[in-house]
Amino acid sequence: MQHIYENDTEEQRVRETSADLDKEKFPYGTEAVPKNISITNNYLLENCYFFLGNAPITSFFTYNLNVEHNFIYKCSYSGMSIGWGWCNFDGTGGSQLPGQPTTTSRFNHVNYNRVEEICSVLQDSGGIYSLGQQGNDDGSEATEMCYNYINCFRAPTAPNNSRMVNGFHPDEGSAFIRFDHNVVTNTIRNVYELDDFNWMRKHHLTVTNGFSNTDRSTTSAPNCSLEQYVNSDYIWPLEGYEIVLRSGLEDEYVHMVSKDVMPDDYYELASNVSITCGGDLPRRGLLNADDTVWLAPSGTADFAESSTMTKAKGNEKTIKIPDEAGEYKLYIEYADGTVSDEGTFTVYAG
Repeated sequence: MQHIYENDTEEQRVRETSADLDKEKFPYGTEAVPKNISITNNYLLENCYFFLGNAPITSFFTYNLNVEHNFIYKCSYSGMSIGWGWCNFDGTGGSQLPGQPTTTSRFNHVNYNRVEEICSVLQDSGGIYSLGQQGNDDGSEATEMCYNYINCFRAPTAPNNSRMVNGFHPDEGSAFIRFDHNVVTNTIRNVYELDDFNWMRKHHLTVTNGFSNTDRSTTSAPNCSLEQYVNSDYIWPLEGYEIVLRSGLEDEYVHMVSKDVMPDDYYELASNVSITCGGDLPRRGLLNADDTVWLAPSGTADFAESSTMTKAKGNEKTIKIPDEAGEYKLYIEYADGTVSDEGTFTVYAG
């Protein structure tokens, strides 16, 4: 589309209506990288089913992009695609501009997101996918992807290599990305794809304080490392539990999500957790003050405080762990007298 403005000179009018390479309105060099963008507290439900190869959140070349506290649930391909460039933009021999690596996508922050039920149609991706160098050559202004919960499928799933569905999938040329304090579960291939064998010229990708139900990852690319707590029964220490609890939408936005997707107990006991007796378990506290939350043995029908049963108001942010070691379920006694079924997850006390 051509734009002709009243104050344009005749020369500009000729240039702007021309079909040659000089038809652009702005001179060469005017382009700049999009900066300081925030994508926060969005609930993205069943996206990209008309355009199967897209991701609900996609960025290419960005500086200081903040993607935080989003909940992506059900998508055809990856939950997010961050960065661009492939390996042929990394400045090495054979790249588009040898000696000039593309570093325009850097200093991005992808934190506190919840991504579930991905790759329902396509594969060769992950909960969060990335491309290209995302920091400076000296490692400064690196991109971070931290405190995210990626649950590829809600049904328990063990890696079997039948489909290339990963947790984090840094693809060709990915470099200078820091992954810290992420919980990744139910992948079909790898938790982290940090290999240099198939996907070419990755480097400087570090994983610290990770949690997963499998140790299946690749770390063969240069200057890549992985540090991860693994429990095949999805039982996390308090540190991992809190990552799941705080992931996704912040409290004031959870009303956007229906109860069939996120029932009340998912906010009040977010995952299986191993914790000492008598301590305080963090909760969201999103219920009414007149509701009561209980921790009690499985199958409990009558509730009374004891060494094996504790309670808290619905809007309180913690609940005390029973003093007696054991396994406990969460129940919600609503103000109208109804009582929920026992929650999905279990507290392993002691």
